[in-house]
Amino acid sequence: MKNLLVFLALAVSFHVSGYPTALKSYLSISQESNTNTGFSFLRGHKQGNSGYALQWSMTSSASIDRYEIQCTYEDPNDEYSNWSTVGTAINNRSNIVKFTHQSVMPGFISYRVIAVLGDGRSTITSGIHSTTIE
Repeated sequence: MKNLLVFLALAVSFHVSGYPTALKSYLSISQESNTNTGFSFLRGHKQGNSGYALQWSMTSSASIDRYEIQCTYEDPNDEYSNWSTVGTAINNRSNIVKFTHQSVMPGFISYRVIAVLGDGRSTITSGIHSTTIE
């Protein structure tokens, strides 16, 4: 009985002390990855049956030629994940840029946006936006 009480006390203290669980570390990674130099924000929402809409804004878009939108159904924080380009958006110099991914498959999906600068070689990569599509 004494061992059971000690075990329960340890379990409760780990839970209360904020011991990093897998869910907590995932949430902190997701929140931190959306703050990146150059991108003000990256967010998205489901468009009914029309796909998944993304919106983003840059701190300065003067030197940007275009945006490449990429997604993965794998772990977005794994350096070996396969990212597929699902579309491009032209820099129209507006405050908010929008793109709708039409053919979204169900499951956990992550997006990122790559801003291609005017020289064609330099890029700025956004943070990661993840969601679950049902």
